[in-house]
Amino acid sequence: MHQHNHAHHAPEKINKAFIIAIAINLGFTAIETIFALLANSSSLLADAGHNLGDVMGLLLAFMANILTKKQATATFSYGFKRTTILAAIIN
Repeated sequence: MHQHNHAHHAPEKINKAFIIAIAINLGFTAIETIFALLANSSSLLADAGHNLGDVMGLLLAFMANILTKKQATATFSYGFKRTTILAAIIN
Protein backbone atom coordinates (compact mmCIF):
# COMPACT_ATOMS: atom_id res chain seq x y z
CA MET A 1 0.00 0.00 0.00
CA HIS A 2 1.15 3.48 -0.64
CA GLN A 3 0.83 6.41 1.70
CA HIS A 4 -1.81 9.00 0.89
CA ASN A 5 -1.32 12.37 2.53
CA HIS A 6 -4.00 15.06 2.51
CA ALA A 7 -1.74 17.84 3.71
CA HIS A 8 -1.60 20.41 0.93
CA HIS A 9 0.98 23.08 1.60
CA ALA A 10 1.43 26.04 -0.70
CA PRO A 11 4.96 26.52 -1.98
CA GLU A 12 6.99 29.16 -0.18
CA LYS A 13 7.37 31.06 -3.45
CA ILE A 14 3.70 31.95 -3.35
CA ASN A 15 4.31 34.78 -0.85
CA LYS A 16 6.84 36.31 -3.23
CA ALA A 17 4.32 36.00 -6.07
CA PHE A 18 1.68 37.76 -3.96
CA ILE A 19 4.06 40.62 -3.16
CA ILE A 20 5.01 41.04 -6.82
CA ALA A 21 1.38 40.95 -7.96
CA ILE A 22 0.32 43.45 -5.31
CA ALA A 23 3.18 45.82 -6.17
CA ILE A 24 2.53 45.68 -9.92
CA ASN A 25 -1.23 46.17 -9.52
CA LEU A 26 -0.76 48.98 -7.03
CA GLY A 27 1.71 50.70 -9.36
CA PHE A 28 -0.64 50.36 -12.30
CA THR A 29 -3.50 51.72 -10.21
CA ALA A 30 -1.44 54.74 -9.17
CA ILE A 31 -0.41 55.49 -12.76
CA GLU A 32 -3.98 55.05 -13.97
CA THR A 33 -5.24 57.41 -11.25
CA ILE A 34 -2.69 60.08 -12.20
CA PHE A 35 -3.61 59.91 -15.88
CA ALA A 36 -7.32 59.84 -15.05
CA LEU A 37 -6.94 63.07 -13.10
CA LEU A 38 -4.79 64.68 -15.79
CA ALA A 39 -7.25 63.72 -18.52
CA ASN A 40 -10.28 64.51 -16.36
CA SER A 41 -11.59 61.03 -17.21
CA SER A 42 -14.18 59.60 -14.85
CA SER A 43 -14.18 56.23 -16.63
CA LEU A 44 -10.42 55.87 -16.20
CA LEU A 45 -10.75 56.87 -12.56
CA ALA A 46 -13.53 54.30 -12.10
CA ASP A 47 -11.27 51.62 -13.58
CA ALA A 48 -8.50 52.67 -11.18
CA GLY A 49 -10.98 52.19 -8.32
CA HIS A 50 -11.84 48.75 -9.70
CA ASN A 51 -8.14 47.86 -9.82
CA LEU A 52 -7.74 49.06 -6.25
CA GLY A 53 -10.44 46.55 -5.29
CA ASP A 54 -8.36 43.85 -6.98
CA VAL A 55 -5.36 44.93 -4.91
CA MET A 56 -7.44 44.66 -1.75
CA GLY A 57 -8.47 41.13 -2.75
CA LEU A 58 -4.84 40.19 -3.28
CA LEU A 59 -3.93 41.64 0.13
CA LEU A 60 -6.69 39.59 1.78
CA ALA A 61 -5.48 36.42 0.09
CA PHE A 62 -1.87 37.19 1.04
CA MET A 63 -2.76 37.73 4.70
CA ALA A 64 -4.87 34.56 4.74
CA ASN A 65 -1.99 32.61 3.24
CA ILE A 66 0.31 33.86 6.00
CA LEU A 67 -2.25 32.90 8.66
CA THR A 68 -2.49 29.34 7.34
CA LYS A 69 1.07 28.76 8.55
CA LYS A 70 0.25 29.66 12.18
CA GLN A 71 -0.05 26.84 14.68
CA ALA A 72 -3.27 26.03 16.50
CA THR A 73 -3.86 27.76 19.83
CA ALA A 74 -6.12 27.08 22.79
CA THR A 75 -8.68 29.49 21.34
CA PHE A 76 -8.33 28.37 17.72
CA SER A 77 -7.90 24.64 18.20
CA TYR A 78 -8.12 23.91 14.46
CA GLY A 79 -5.53 26.53 13.64
CA PHE A 80 -5.98 29.08 10.90
CA LYS A 81 -6.19 26.81 7.85
CA ARG A 82 -9.64 28.03 6.83
CA THR A 83 -8.74 31.74 6.70
CA THR A 84 -8.41 31.41 2.93
CA ILE A 85 -12.11 30.56 2.75
CA LEU A 86 -12.99 33.60 4.87
CA ALA A 87 -10.82 35.81 2.66
CA ALA A 88 -12.65 34.55 -0.42
CA ILE A 89 -16.04 35.23 1.18
CA ILE A 90 -14.99 38.75 2.21
CA ASN A 91 -13.60 39.42 -1.25
